[in-house]
Amino acid sequence: MEATKTYGEKVEQMKATIQQLYADSEWMRDSALGKEKKYWNEFRGIFFDAEKPLRQMLDNMEESEFKREL
Repeated sequence: MEATKTYGEKVEQMKATIQQLYADSEWMRDSALGKEKKYWNEFRGIFFDAEKPLRQMLDNMEESEFKREL
């Protein structure tokens, strides 16, 4: 079972997951053939956009909010 995390740590974990999907899709796109590259670029765009609100939330989060236990 996963250790208890604070609210901020969980947001950071989710952000890292999205960043990893974005990074992995780059080399998958580079390995793709022909028209597949288009789909990988669309996939990458989704995760590029998905990470932004989490980054902004963390940038604006008060320490007490970050440390709130889940």
